[in-house]
Amino acid sequence: MKPFLFALRQEPSQRLDLSRLTPDRLVGRTQKEIEAIDIGTTKVDAKVGDLFKVRVGDPQVVHFEGGSERFDLLGAKLLPGFAIHVEGDVGAQLGRGAQGGTITIAGDAGAFARPHTAAGALKSINDAIALGEAIQAQDSLDQALNVWNAARTETNNKLVTYGNQLGRALVKEIPDWSKMDAAEMQKWFLSIVEVPATMRDQYRTDVQPPR
Repeated sequence: MKPFLFALRQEPSQRLDLSRLTPDRLVGRTQKEIEAIDIGTTKVDAKVGDLFKVRVGDPQVVHFEGGSERFDLLGAKLLPGFAIHVEGDVGAQLGRGAQGGTITIAGDAGAFARPHTAAGALKSINDAIALGEAIQAQDSLDQALNVWNAARTETNNKLVTYGNQLGRALVKEIPDWSKMDAAEMQKWFLSIVEVPATMRDQYRTDVQPPR
């Protein structure tokens, strides 16, 4: 039997409460009943059928095609014997209160690189390479995912922190750059962020531009 499928139609305009789509809550429901479930978190309705193309299948294996950082509470209170797979990103509180089961995310889970870091594509590439290497090196998918998660979490958390620092400095607390010369600009920049070691050479004063 094919897995239960939710194919994302469009990016949601609000945060979604996907705890209502935890697999055991789908058992015995018809497609029409599921499409009528409200998963919105504001006064504006957000029905499952408006956001997802639904294919009824085996509720023990629920597959989401497409993701979003607005997918909150995915897999909340998940029970043993059930599995969720997402091809894309998810938002906050992934698997909150889960008692068992398996959740696999082929994307980010609350670790999004802000545009200010100019590192989103590189982050995705590095995540994919690390995952491939882990799968090749380990005996099982569970082992590979655990190794991959441990290897990438610290790096990605640092990138998220760096992006938040840049966002705050470049959006919320903008200085009067017109009054700064090059040296003052550099001093200001290094005071607002903790620059990762791999990026420090970009800001050394003794590095001369290529001719």
